[in-house]
Amino acid sequence: MLLVAGLVTKGQVKLFSNYTESRGMVFVSGQIGTGGERDLSFEAEAEAALKNVGTVLNQSGTKMNKVVSVTVYLQDLRLFGEFNSVYARYFKAPYPARTCVVVKELVQNARVEVSVIAEK
Repeated sequence: MLLVAGLVTKGQVKLFSNYTESRGMVFVSGQIGTGGERDLSFEAEAEAALKNVGTVLNQSGTKMNKVVSVTVYLQDLRLFGEFNSVYARYFKAPYPARTCVVVKELVQNARVEVSVIAEK
């Protein structure tokens, strides 16, 4: 298993890896599209979160079309349709398996967080 060290931000060490690899699979930790500010539109935030997923996948040596499972955390269920519009720009049929979970709060004031599992 390959573990990729977390990054240091604002004097604190992240206690997770951006991704791990095991048995030919890449597991990407949740990615958000905001740095704590809420001046972004939700569409821009969702777009940034999915771009961040793509960046981490590229760092691991794989890409978006190798994703087999997606977990989406939304801060408000009313954002589901708008998220789907952005999601459709990144994934085409046959779509990966997907779960959407509505949560009370996300880190850094985010409204969406996305984690994926991909084939290497």
